[in-house]
Amino acid sequence: LWHIWGNTNVGSGACNDDDSISDTPVQKDANQSLCPNYPKINCNNSAGGEMFMNYMDYSTEFCVRMFTKGQVSRMQSEFAPGGGSYNLQFNAGLMAWPTGISEIEQKNSFDIIPNPSFGQVNLAFNTDADILHSITIINSIGQTVKTIDNINNAPKSIAVDLSNNPKGLYSIKCLFESGLVTRNVVLQ
Repeated sequence: LWHIWGNTNVGSGACNDDDSISDTPVQKDANQSLCPNYPKINCNNSAGGEMFMNYMDYSTEFCVRMFTKGQVSRMQSEFAPGGGSYNLQFNAGLMAWPTGISEIEQKNSFDIIPNPSFGQVNLAFNTDADILHSITIINSIGQTVKTIDNINNAPKSIAVDLSNNPKGLYSIKCLFESGLVTRNVVLQ
């Protein structure tokens, strides 16, 4: 896959390149910040604006949430018979790389109780967890809906009220001293 803005160099700001996927809008350049305000419109793209929540943009991990159906189709064709990467799936060394959960995620695991929820959730942390610096809750289009900062300890649990948010899927990102761990919660 090409990036949403095509093969144009980042920072050049051209609207005449594209990723050749029909269901992604033309985009002027990479987004390299947290989540831009929605909609971010340029290059005469539709009212939906740029697709900064797409994995093929350079938005931060707090924003990215999706591939389009056209991108999925393009990736699937790459691994289908006759596709450029078809033989990769038969490479003997493919499974030689670690595929499990990282040490950071094991040490700093947390559960969201209940999940799904009607808004009131408890984050229950592993007893061996590192110092927890912050919690960020992100909605499905990449907007931060709640931030809890300056925790600076290793709590056993934290109650979080999400009842003022609409139904949907939310990511809860906990920044520990040793790294970031993310879990999803569904609000009913």
